[in-house]
Formats: sequence, C-alpha cells, structure tokens
Amino acid sequence: MSWKEIEKDLLERFGDDFSGWEWSRISRVRASLRPGALPAAARFLAESGRVRFISATALQTAAGAVDVWYHFDFYQTAQVLSIRVTAPQDDPVLASISDVWPNAGWSEQEAARAFGIRFRKDTGASRAGGRQKEKAG
Repeated sequence: MSWKEIEKDLLERFGDDFSGWEWSRISRVRASLRPGALPAAARFLAESGRVRFISATALQTAAGAVDVWYHFDFYQTAQVLSIRVTAPQDDPVLASISDVWPNAGWSEQEAARAFGIRFRKDTGASRAGGRQKEKAG
C-alpha cells in the first residue's frame, strides 16, 4: 500500500479532524489532529496492521500551549507520520492512547511530569497495538 493510499484512508475517515498536512520530506508527514479524535485515530492506525507506534514528544509553544507529537512508522512504505495534538491551556487534559499502544504510556507520563498534562484513559479502546508484531527486516 502506498503512502497516498494510507493518507486517503485517514482523510476519508477523519477528514475534518485532521488539518495542516505537511510533507517535511519524502519520508515524513506531519499533521494536526483535533484532540477528541485521537483515540479513534490511534485505534484505526493500530487495527490497520501496517503501523507501529515509535514515540511521543511534548513541547510548550510560544503561546504557552503544549503540543504532544505522536510518531508512527508505516512498515510497507518507510514513512513516518507525526500527529500533533494540542492540550487546551485552560484544562490540559488529553485522551491517552496507551490502551491501544501500551508503549505510549511512557511518553505520556513524561509529558505529564514535564508539562502538567493529564492523560485520561479511553475505556472503549482495544489493545490492538499491544499485540503488534515486529516485522522481520
């Protein structure tokens, strides 16, 4: 499956929730996602069987908000998708994706300690990402 097909699948399912698609280079794509859509997007990526969670990073913006960047690797295309979710300044709560991608919990804990973001569990999430298998290289 090509990257364009993956992008098309994401936009068909989450079109209005994504914004600012940006190709920073041939193998890296960045986009912003509405915070409320994060759990469903994480499940969609995990259930595709084509993606693995790499890491998440958090940073404070010049305006004082905190952006959390989730980074995903696509097995078949050598592409990395980085999804930015911005925590609201007045109530810095985001949904956790650690129910779907257990290894995301480490990065979310670091963001919570460093920036005071509270990550809430999505009780409807499956652990599809937790059953992911590494592809033989």
